[in-house]
Amino acid sequence: MTAASIQENTKTAASAAQEGSDDDQQPAEHTALTIPEPANPYTKTLSLHLHHWQIFYVLAFFTRFSHPVSQVGAGIVLACYMEGICACKLSRT
Repeated sequence: MTAASIQENTKTAASAAQEGSDDDQQPAEHTALTIPEPANPYTKTLSLHLHHWQIFYVLAFFTRFSHPVSQVGAGIVLACYMEGICACKLSRT
């Protein structure tokens, strides 16, 4: 095959494709694409986020007795409370 025959075949193929595409052209219909929203499992639930320092702050009120077990519990609860304050820096969330 020569370069001239390759060019001629290319032109013939291009013109045949163009002639066929003129008859097959139809107006493009614009269809709206609907994308479903992702399911959110948190829309129907109530969430409460407590840090451990907030929990131990409330528990400390139940350790105000003079019994030795209550005093040991107060030490543990207040130690956890203070550790939480130092680690979380009183964040509000």
